[in-house]
Amino acid sequence: MMNAAVSPEMLSAEEKGQAVAAAKETLNLACSLLRRDGRPWLYAVESSPFESPDVIFLELHASAMLCLPSGECMLPDATSCTALTSALYSTVSEDDVLHRLLKVDVQVSSRDPCCIEVALRCLAAEGDGYGLHEANDGGLLAAVMAAGFKGELSRFQPGVSMAISRLDAWYSDRSGSVESTAAYIIRGLCRRCCLPETILRSMQACIALSAAGDDLDYSLDKCDELVELVGSAESGMMHLFSQQQLQEFLIFEREYLICTMEFEEDRLPCDG
Repeated sequence: MMNAAVSPEMLSAEEKGQAVAAAKETLNLACSLLRRDGRPWLYAVESSPFESPDVIFLELHASAMLCLPSGECMLPDATSCTALTSALYSTVSEDDVLHRLLKVDVQVSSRDPCCIEVALRCLAAEGDGYGLHEANDGGLLAAVMAAGFKGELSRFQPGVSMAISRLDAWYSDRSGSVESTAAYIIRGLCRRCCLPETILRSMQACIALSAAGDDLDYSLDKCDELVELVGSAESGMMHLFSQQQLQEFLIFEREYLICTMEFEEDRLPCDG
C-alpha cells in the first residue's frame, strides 16, 4: 500500500501540533547546522601539498545514474553521453576551458549499463590546486560536477540530474599518474550541493508554517536568520548557489516579505 498525502483538514488538533513541533525541531537543527558556530563551513582553509611551479593536474571521477525529474532512471547511450559531455563543458567559461585545459569525458559504465562514468581533468591554479584553497567550494571541477548533480545543465535535457554513487578526486602529473588525493574538491562539491539546498528547504518550511498561521514570530525569525546568512559576505554562502537556486531563494524571500508585511498589518490597532 502506497503512502498518500493527508489533507491538513483531516488532521486532529493533536496531530497538527505534533507536525508543527516536528517542523520546528527540524528547522532548529538545520539552522544550527548551517551556522555551525565556532566552525563556519567556509572558514576551513586548506593548503595544497604542491607549489605553483609544479605542473600538476586535478582530476574528479564519478559514477552516476541519470535521473529524470520524475525520479525514474534514464538509460544512457552514446548520444546522451556526448550531449552530457558538451553540457558539462558549457557550465564554465571558454577561458576556463582553454587556460585550465579542462577535459570532460562521459561514458556508459562497463560495469552497469544504467550508469555513466564521468571523468573531469584540469590544470591546477592558484587557489585551486596550489596555495590556500580559501574559497572552500572545490574549485573548477566541483563547479562543473555540481551543475550536473543539481540538474541545471542548460544544454542537456531539462531537469535531468546525476545521482552520484561514487566520487574520487586526486592530483595527477602530466601522464595521469596519481600524485595525491584532493579531498578539498570533494568537500567543496558537498558544500555546493548540500548547503544551498538545506537553506532553500528551510526557507520553504518557514513560509509553510507562516502561511498556516502557526507561530508567525518563530517562522519569520527563522526566515530572517536564513536571509541574513545568505546575504552575509562573511558567511560566503551566496557564491555556493547556482543561478537557478538564487532565483528560487529570491522567490522564497519575496514570500517571506509578504508574510512579514501581512503580519505587521495584523498587529496594527484597528480604527475606531
